[in-house]
Amino acid sequence: MEIVGLVLPPIVDLINRFINDKSVRFLVAFFFCAIFGVGLNWLQTQFNFPTPLEAFNSISGSILGVFGASQISYQLGYGESKIQDVIRGK
Repeated sequence: MEIVGLVLPPIVDLINRFINDKSVRFLVAFFFCAIFGVGLNWLQTQFNFPTPLEAFNSISGSILGVFGASQISYQLGYGESKIQDVIRGK
Protein backbone atom coordinates (compact mmCIF):
# COMPACT_ATOMS: atom_id res chain seq x y z
CA MET A 1 0.00 0.00 0.00
CA GLU A 2 2.78 2.42 0.86
CA ILE A 3 4.55 1.73 -2.44
CA VAL A 4 1.52 3.02 -4.31
CA GLY A 5 1.68 6.16 -2.18
CA LEU A 6 5.30 6.63 -3.19
CA VAL A 7 4.59 6.49 -6.92
CA LEU A 8 1.27 8.35 -6.82
CA PRO A 9 2.61 11.97 -6.72
CA PRO A 10 3.77 11.98 -10.37
CA ILE A 11 0.46 10.46 -11.48
CA VAL A 12 -1.54 13.04 -9.54
CA ASP A 13 0.73 15.80 -10.83
CA LEU A 14 -0.04 14.76 -14.41
CA ILE A 15 -3.72 15.29 -13.68
CA ASN A 16 -3.21 18.46 -11.62
CA ARG A 17 -0.87 20.24 -14.02
CA PHE A 18 -3.66 22.38 -15.48
CA ILE A 19 -5.27 23.29 -12.13
CA ASN A 20 -4.01 26.47 -10.46
CA ASP A 21 -6.17 26.58 -7.31
CA LYS A 22 -4.34 24.88 -4.41
CA SER A 23 -7.50 23.72 -2.64
CA VAL A 24 -8.82 22.06 -5.81
CA ARG A 25 -5.41 20.42 -6.36
CA PHE A 26 -5.58 19.03 -2.82
CA LEU A 27 -9.08 17.64 -3.39
CA VAL A 28 -8.03 16.00 -6.66
CA ALA A 29 -5.00 14.44 -4.94
CA PHE A 30 -7.15 13.15 -2.07
CA PHE A 31 -9.75 11.80 -4.50
CA PHE A 32 -7.16 9.77 -6.43
CA CYS A 33 -5.58 8.53 -3.22
CA ALA A 34 -9.04 7.47 -2.06
CA ILE A 35 -9.64 5.55 -5.30
CA PHE A 36 -6.29 3.76 -4.98
CA GLY A 37 -6.87 3.11 -1.26
CA VAL A 38 -10.29 1.55 -1.86
CA GLY A 39 -8.91 -0.50 -4.75
CA LEU A 40 -6.03 -1.81 -2.65
CA ASN A 41 -8.39 -2.61 0.18
CA TRP A 42 -10.58 -4.60 -2.18
CA LEU A 43 -7.53 -6.52 -3.46
CA GLN A 44 -6.57 -7.41 0.12
CA THR A 45 -10.00 -8.16 1.59
CA GLN A 46 -12.55 -8.42 -1.26
CA PHE A 47 -14.70 -6.29 1.11
CA ASN A 48 -15.46 -9.33 3.24
CA PHE A 49 -15.99 -7.83 6.71
CA PRO A 50 -17.99 -9.20 9.64
CA THR A 51 -19.33 -5.80 10.73
CA PRO A 52 -19.87 -2.40 9.08
CA LEU A 53 -17.53 -0.81 11.64
CA GLU A 54 -14.67 -3.10 10.62
CA ALA A 55 -15.38 -2.27 6.98
CA PHE A 56 -15.23 1.46 7.71
CA ASN A 57 -12.02 1.10 9.73
CA SER A 58 -10.32 -0.99 7.07
CA ILE A 59 -11.32 1.15 4.09
CA SER A 60 -10.62 4.49 5.79
CA GLY A 61 -7.27 3.17 7.02
CA SER A 62 -6.34 2.19 3.46
CA ILE A 63 -7.33 5.59 2.11
CA LEU A 64 -5.41 7.47 4.79
CA GLY A 65 -2.40 5.16 4.42
CA VAL A 66 -2.12 5.82 0.70
CA PHE A 67 -2.75 9.55 1.13
CA GLY A 68 -0.23 9.83 3.96
CA ALA A 69 2.47 7.95 2.04
CA SER A 70 1.75 10.09 -1.00
CA GLN A 71 2.09 13.33 0.95
CA ILE A 72 5.28 12.20 2.65
CA SER A 73 6.75 11.12 -0.69
CA TYR A 74 5.81 14.46 -2.21
CA GLN A 75 7.29 16.52 0.62
CA LEU A 76 10.51 14.52 1.00
CA GLY A 77 11.52 13.86 -2.56
CA TYR A 78 9.14 14.65 -5.34
CA GLY A 79 8.17 18.27 -4.66
CA GLU A 80 10.27 20.76 -6.60
CA SER A 81 12.20 17.97 -8.35
CA LYS A 82 13.27 17.82 -11.97
CA ILE A 83 10.62 15.19 -12.66
CA GLN A 84 7.97 17.60 -11.46
CA ASP A 85 9.33 20.34 -13.73
CA VAL A 86 9.15 18.00 -16.75
CA ILE A 87 5.57 16.96 -15.93
CA ARG A 88 4.45 20.55 -15.44
CA GLY A 89 6.25 21.68 -18.60
CA LYS A 90 8.65 24.15 -16.98
